[in-house]
Amino acid sequence: MNRIFAALIILGIALGTNACKKGEDDPFISLASRNSRLTGTWELVSYSEVSTTDRMQGGNFTTEERTKTLENGNLTSTSPYAPNTVIAYSSTLTFYKEGIYEATFNGSSNQGTWWWKDAGKSKTSIGFSSNFSNNIILYELSNKQMVWQIDSYNEDLMFENDYLKTTTTITYTYQKQ
Repeated sequence: MNRIFAALIILGIALGTNACKKGEDDPFISLASRNSRLTGTWELVSYSEVSTTDRMQGGNFTTEERTKTLENGNLTSTSPYAPNTVIAYSSTLTFYKEGIYEATFNGSSNQGTWWWKDAGKSKTSIGFSSNFSNNIILYELSNKQMVWQIDSYNEDLMFENDYLKTTTTITYTYQKQ
């Protein structure tokens, strides 16, 4: 009887743990809901942005890449057409369970509302009322760390055979305070 009971408990845990992991890099198991893990104040500790632009103009094809990275409080920007820049940068986000957020960027702040764009079981995409992209995908949401990514694509036909295509990927890593 004890073996059957133990087997049922193990089977229940095995079936239930897959449901706990929503984001690609979420913890294997978490007893806290995604809402409770998200609620609180988060500090931006890492940021990576890679933007690639393909340009066809007058029969000439060029590609340029611009990057931004945040490490140790310094935001470094690189571009093929401008000198590299480094500035001090800090950012925090506070999520409240009522669906309100407060964001602070280098001393300036704003607030608005947030929601789960896929409010069913998965809860892997967050929407914001202002000043944020609405294509945020949560890759990891643990009690201590949150990683999200924004992918964007833009293509413009400027003239008959001239075009501009830009692809950007931004990854944010936050630590809970």
